[in-house]
Amino acid sequence: MIIVILSVLAGICTICIAVIAVIAYQSSQNNTQARLWDMRIKSYNNIMKHVIKINKTSVDLDEQDRYEVEKNKYVTGTHSEYDELMQALLQSYQQSYFIISEEVKASVGEYIDYMSKSKRDGPQIKTQLLLTGDIVKAMRKDLGLGTIFPDADQAPGS
Repeated sequence: MIIVILSVLAGICTICIAVIAVIAYQSSQNNTQARLWDMRIKSYNNIMKHVIKINKTSVDLDEQDRYEVEKNKYVTGTHSEYDELMQALLQSYQQSYFIISEEVKASVGEYIDYMSKSKRDGPQIKTQLLLTGDIVKAMRKDLGLGTIFPDADQAPGS
């Protein structure tokens, strides 16, 4: 009789341990997902911080009619006002490469490529700013957020 009771108690203990293990596993999975989410948001914030600094510099240079000159200097490897800014963006991009979504990688990659290559028709700040918008759209989509301006794709007056 005592052996039967001990066997039943051992079975109950085994079930309890299994339940606790499942709960602990699910909790760790949730914590891992939450940490990855936090890392992704921090990465997006850091990338955008650098993109905004670059864009601000571009707007300032454009107002001084120096945008094309400075961008061409950067492309050719001559000392440019973009050197440190682009280096910081590249570093942030590389550090977060395995955290960010594929669509964000593509958008940031296009932006970096645009800033790093010479264009036949000359650099244009409009293109740079449009590429920034593509980065924002990709990040918002990845984070499950709607568009900022849902009517922006519609033609004026429609």
